[in-house]
Amino acid sequence: MNKVIHTMIRAALAVGLACSSCAPAIAASLDTNLIVDPGFENVDLGTTEGVYGIPLLVDWVGPGYAGLHATGWPNGSLAGGGTYFYGGEHAISQEIDLSSGDTATVIATGSAEFEMNGWFSGFSAQSDYATMFVTFEDSVGNPLGSPYSIIGTPATWSLESTTALVPIGTESAVISFTQTGEGWRDGYVDNIYFDLHLAVIPLNLQVNTLNGEMTVLNNDLLSPIEFDFYEILSSGNSLDAVLWNSFDDQGLDSIGGGPTESWGEGAGSGTDVLTEAFLLGSTTIGVSDSETLGNGYDESVNAKDLIFNYGNTSTRRIYQGVVSYLDLGDMNGDNNVTLLDVPLFIQALVNRPTYDSAFPAIDADVIGDMNQNGTFDLGDITGFNALFAGPASASAQAAPEPTTLSLAVVLLLGIAIRPRRRV
Repeated sequence: MNKVIHTMIRAALAVGLACSSCAPAIAASLDTNLIVDPGFENVDLGTTEGVYGIPLLVDWVGPGYAGLHATGWPNGSLAGGGTYFYGGEHAISQEIDLSSGDTATVIATGSAEFEMNGWFSGFSAQSDYATMFVTFEDSVGNPLGSPYSIIGTPATWSLESTTALVPIGTESAVISFTQTGEGWRDGYVDNIYFDLHLAVIPLNLQVNTLNGEMTVLNNDLLSPIEFDFYEILSSGNSLDAVLWNSFDDQGLDSIGGGPTESWGEGAGSGTDVLTEAFLLGSTTIGVSDSETLGNGYDESVNAKDLIFNYGNTSTRRIYQGVVSYLDLGDMNGDNNVTLLDVPLFIQALVNRPTYDSAFPAIDADVIGDMNQNGTFDLGDITGFNALFAGPASASAQAAPEPTTLSLAVVLLLGIAIRPRRRV
């Protein structure tokens, strides 16, 4: 993929500037900026601050005043930014109603998550800065826990953000700003954002350490997951761009033949990073579904250090996915082969549906196939037993002697598969 296009995708995910001409947000909506006048553009030119003559912000309790982005300002300006919260000796706030509609429904289940971000700056080399807070309150205005905050930078304009779960019982959120510094405090703020959304179970990147196969899984039992960007990072150079079967290679969900109409590999993909983006489309992985990325993991290096990030420009968020490694005999997927895996090995052999239900991200046919003959069956018991024969078992518990373990496995299997007597 063209490097400029890929950079645009990454920037769009991270930034998502507020629209000053958009209609006021509806407080009951999810995945929507709930702040009225997030760009600080609605001003009263007839009411100005006494020192600098800057106009009053209309939609904020304060008072607060707006400065104008100007060329040549010491710490720069945001292109097309119009006006911004100028700071001074003023604290401002805005209350958002979350007591009805979709927001109230999700909050009551404990699965509501918020995202808050904004652009912050200061004046020249001064150390003044603004802090943005969100305080969640109950039906009578009592705060539920401590406020969450973003401490702005006193330097060049930069985007800062935070996210966390919303407390059960929340009926409103108060967005507020304070200033830190001396005299006229130059903590500048612009293009802020606050939304509530359903907290999702992240995508899972399953890595087979035997053959290097990587699979993206959706383990969320309720919702499909849509994304148009991902990156896999490895500081230990455990990636293989040659055997990587990218979504671009597969033509996954392509909507045309143009460079922006399908997934495109990011420039620089190699042993330390594999990345793709889809500028004009996206891919949705359904509940319990998956998509393969080929053999993009170098099992000969096997550093087990992968970081998996993915995102969606429509929701303006980047998530860190879960990375799990499939090792022979690691039946619970905790990246260690211990005595805890013994009953699960047995369960997978004699009651596969129960095992699959408990560990949907683990393929027992792969990690249980100890003799590598392509079949997971009783013939794999000897190989599983051999994992505990070495002097350094991964378990903190004392492992039984190999013969004892094999006998125990066989006896348990016999009990599990013994036919029921007729009466």
